[in-house]
Amino acid sequence: MTKTIKNRQIPRIFLLIVILGASSIFAIDSTKYITVDEIAPDMDAYCLTVMQGTTIERFDLKILSIVKNANPGRDRILVIGTDPKFIHVGPVRGCSGSPVYIDGRMAGALSAGWSFAKDPLYLVTPIEDMLEISNKPANRTDKTKQASPVLALDFSKPLDLNEVRALLDTAPANLTSENTLLTVTSLPQHVCDILTPSFANLGLVPVAGGTAFSAQSLDDIKLEPGSSLVVPLVTGDISMAATGTVTEVDGNKV
Repeated sequence: MTKTIKNRQIPRIFLLIVILGASSIFAIDSTKYITVDEIAPDMDAYCLTVMQGTTIERFDLKILSIVKNANPGRDRILVIGTDPKFIHVGPVRGCSGSPVYIDGRMAGALSAGWSFAKDPLYLVTPIEDMLEISNKPANRTDKTKQASPVLALDFSKPLDLNEVRALLDTAPANLTSENTLLTVTSLPQHVCDILTPSFANLGLVPVAGGTAFSAQSLDDIKLEPGSSLVVPLVTGDISMAATGTVTEVDGNKV
């Protein structure tokens, strides 16, 4: 499910982990998106994701319920995979961000699951929660209002792990409610277990694993809903990378 671009040069990337504050009011395009208040159990849905290589596939889902206040003030959509591939393999890690559609309108994205569940159950983050991030102002000038805590890492230069550790130690606990796998190579699992507390505030869980490289030029790369997306945190003899899926591409925003 992972596609990594070898020697990919990106001018400047920031990884932002944001705690969402109170819901803001903004217009949602009802022709493109379907909101929680329109969704009901037994509706048919589907998601787009990569299970093998770089091919985006469609996988059918069924809406089971709306989980009210799964997090304070945040609802989640509970779905089950009905595609034979999902049924045989169970919940799949690494496909968080896979866009979910109902009748051609985006409902949100896969965001969490249960690793040892016998059935392929997933929680879907509603699209209104996701759009809220892009509708938040980049900077707040009104200092009387409490700004949302933001943790930013600059990937335009090698990371100073001591600096990262200091940021994590001072960051609010549990910046994200769902955990994302941090694939780590060249280190055994018991070392990953030692690293786990250091990445807890980022919502990342270090796991020992392999990696594959695909030599492609930037001209050959096309990000679209369902594409695999890998964010490298450390490269070299040891690599650490968080894997996810592109939910939506809107102009030059992913």
